[in-house]
Amino acid sequence: MVAFFERCGKNHVCHWGGILPPLWGVSRRTISKYESGMGTTLDIACRMEEIFDAALVEAIDLFSHSNPFEDGTEEPSKEHSPGFSRIGVEYFSTRNAPFEGLAFYGDDTILTCYGPAQKVMRRAALIANLSNITNSRAVCVIKGYNKQKRIGIALIIGESTFASLESGSDLIHLIDD
Repeated sequence: MVAFFERCGKNHVCHWGGILPPLWGVSRRTISKYESGMGTTLDIACRMEEIFDAALVEAIDLFSHSNPFEDGTEEPSKEHSPGFSRIGVEYFSTRNAPFEGLAFYGDDTILTCYGPAQKVMRRAALIANLSNITNSRAVCVIKGYNKQKRIGIALIIGESTFASLESGSDLIHLIDD
């Protein structure tokens, strides 16, 4: 949207501030937000294409898969704090996901989150819901936390509890208890 407004020139669109809102089915304030970079719905973007006779919407193929590391970008580390490999758990960090990584131990999949309490607690309920939907487990490890509790089916533990684990099966048993 921003590219469109840059192409047309902000003053040009503002001049049309009284004309565009009814055509697009939005308010003047919304037009101003579009100029500032706010996204829009597909329906309104299609109306904009019709009015300005310009391509604004780009189709994406949801079923195509490309490796984001093919361009030579370094692949993210397979090891992430608090140290899953130490207990024999394979770990892969994620990008653009509510959980920070996927841990695998045998046939078990574990959605993981690690960090300070504020960050982890915000994500714990969502991670619990996702693990419930995907029939996986969930564990959140909080820095400097000394308790153990659950949010949904997600286990919340501190670093010291995680450090006391000796194997991946210990982690699975802790999550399942």
